[in-house]
Amino acid sequence: MIDVEEQEILEVANKLESHKLLRKKFEMSVILFTSNHPRHIYLANLLNKSGFLLGLVIEKREEFVPTPPEDLSEELKEIFNKHFENRALAEKKKFLEKNL
Repeated sequence: MIDVEEQEILEVANKLESHKLLRKKFEMSVILFTSNHPRHIYLANLLNKSGFLLGLVIEKREEFVPTPPEDLSEELKEIFNKHFENRALAEKKKFLEKNL
């Protein structure tokens, strides 16, 4: 049985196959300027596998879970930290553990 995430990946893979045909028809290419966060690397990999990616420039970004600003209250710092921790977990699950 295929789970929802596997189905999503299959749908993206099918779309990529049709994009390969489009690229050949229209001779389109992409030079991607992006960062080193997981969601951006995932997109770069999709473009590469589709045949559209001609070049890639990756900017090394700040820590993936940044430090909260000093002027925040303790309550807001806790919310800030929880938000970025949850984002990191979600991106790891969605973008790093699945290979297309």
